[in-house]
Amino acid sequence: MSQSGMEELPEEFSEVLFSAAKPTGGWPTKFAVITAHNPDGVLTDGAENDRADELLREELVRSNLIHFRVIGGSRDGKHQEAGWGIEVNEILAANRLSMQFGQLAFFWITEGHLFLVNTENGKRQFQALWVERLLNSTDSDQ
Repeated sequence: MSQSGMEELPEEFSEVLFSAAKPTGGWPTKFAVITAHNPDGVLTDGAENDRADELLREELVRSNLIHFRVIGGSRDGKHQEAGWGIEVNEILAANRLSMQFGQLAFFWITEGHLFLVNTENGKRQFQALWVERLLNSTDSDQ
């Protein structure tokens, strides 16, 4: 793991499950999942997380980025963070947003493959197919 650049990230990041409604036009070919909750890996109260989430949403609207709600959480469901699926063509744009909102990592989905990306060094690690981590997957053309 030390050569992957992921050793600095909490292990639970590699186990996140997602809940999201498929966007009207279907899943984008490339998109990021970014949250504004718990910046710098520090657990933050609900009101502060809500404010940060709203600032991220406002930035997405201001930047004219197509976005949709995605909730990421632990396998046991005890920890959940609201985030956004953001349609971007370049991973660097997602990395900049993740950095702007103080995130240690974000998820990058390309061609249905889910990667965990370390915001600090840009290294990514394959996690699973997007549909394998999507809790509310009900249709076959995810």
